[in-house]
This record gives sequence, structure tokens and C-alpha cells, in this order.
Amino acid sequence: MKNNQRTDIVFLLLICLTLMAAGTYAYRANIAILPEQAASIAPAAVSPVGEVPPTTNPSTALAPGSDSGAVPPQSIPTPTPALATYTVKSGDTLWDIAAAHHTTVAQLIELNNLSSDALSLGQTLILTGKADQASKLAAAHNAPAPTPSRSAGASRSEVLQYAARFLNTPYKYGGTTPAGFDCSGFVQYVYKHFDISLPRTAAAQASTGVRVDKSNLNPGDLVFFNTDGSGINHVGIYAGNGRFIHSSSPNSGGVIYTSMGESFYSKSYVGARRLSN
Repeated sequence: MKNNQRTDIVFLLLICLTLMAAGTYAYRANIAILPEQAASIAPAAVSPVGEVPPTTNPSTALAPGSDSGAVPPQSIPTPTPALATYTVKSGDTLWDIAAAHHTTVAQLIELNNLSSDALSLGQTLILTGKADQASKLAAAHNAPAPTPSRSAGASRSEVLQYAARFLNTPYKYGGTTPAGFDCSGFVQYVYKHFDISLPRTAAAQASTGVRVDKSNLNPGDLVFFNTDGSGINHVGIYAGNGRFIHSSSPNSGGVIYTSMGESFYSKSYVGARRLSN
């Protein structure tokens, strides 16, 4: 009887050992995964919260060096500023128009492609804007667009600055050069520098340009005198502030400034002309 019990116990132990060995083998078989298998079943990378992982669409993939594909922002065209214009009236000069509209004669010349400072009644001038628009406006008004010349850029200040270079040049009857001037020779020489042609004598120069009242004199206007009662025989260039520059006489120092209010010239004054060409 005891032998049978021992046999049973041994048998049970063998069964337990067999079961334990089988379980161990199964466990090891389940967890023994090859490295390449582990890679194939690795969990997908988890994107941070709030981010969406990028996707690649083969149809929109860009070739190396190409643009990003984003639509570039469209530039907003700068509007062309409106042109400010002025219609020439009787008695107008470029100098007057420039002063009234806070610009310069040179700017008006450039904008309107003028070849001189001559103006026509009813002519339309561009005051502000682009120079290349002048030709369009000129065409619209059937006005030619001449080629600018040096005289076109002359301003009153430039004329007077040039004239002042010859202060104290000696008076010479019949003189037309810096070696010596008479009155009309001096005026003619100054304006010739700006390609403005004037007659030789004071009387002839008095027929040029347009008449200007004494109360409306501007620098650069020609002022005329009858010093001996025989007619216009003296001329100078009005310099502003009641003065004019002229080649006076051999005894007065040649080219000088003189007050328009000086008794001799105040009494002999006969008129003024504003050059328009």
C-alpha cells in the first residue's frame, strides 16, 4: 500500500514538472521576438498634442529647387497721382505761374517739355506729376512738345546772378562784351547767355516781351528810361527790392545797382517789359 502511494506521488510530481516545463516554453516562445519583427510592430510615433503630422501628396510634391507652391501675395498697384494743371491767361509768365504754385520755372519746363519760356493764351501747363505724362496732355490739347533748350531752364534768380558777375565792368559806348558794356549791350549779353536773343538798342528792346506796370515789376523785367528827352535811350534789368542792375555811365562805375526811386531815374522812367521768348 505504501508503495502504491509513493508511485502516485512520483507520478504527480512528474506531471507537475512536465506542465511547468511546457508553460515555461510557451511563455518564452511568446516573448522571444526577433529584432526585425520588433521593428515591424513598433508603435507609430505620436505627434505632440495639437499638431497634425504632415502628409505628402505625390501629386503636389515639389521637385528639388522649386518654389514652395504657395500663392504669392498680389501686389497692389500704386495709383497714378492726378495731374495738377493750369491754363495760361493773358499776361502770364512762367515766372509768375511758378511763384503762384510754389514750384520752379525749371520744373515747369521739364514737366511740359518746353523749349523756351514763351507761352500761348489758353495753353495748358502741368504743374505737378510725371514728366512722361506731359506729352499725353499736350496731345490731348493739340499742343506740341518741343525739345528743351538752355534758355528754358533760366529762372529770374539765375539771370540776376549771372548779371551780377559783371558788377563794376567799365562802361563803354557801343560795348557788348565784358571788356566794356553800354546799357543795351549789357542787357543783350546777359540774356544771350540763356539763349534769349534781344535787339541791339534800348529802343528796340522796348518792343520785346509784354508791357508790365511799374507796380507789378518782377525781377528779370527790363526797365526803360528816357534820360535826355529824345526817347528811350537807357535800359536795365529789374533786380527786385526797388533796384535795377545796368551799365550806367563812365562816371558812375559801369555796371552797378541803382534804386528805381533815385530822382534822375524816377523822373526818366518810361516803362517795363517782361520777356516771353
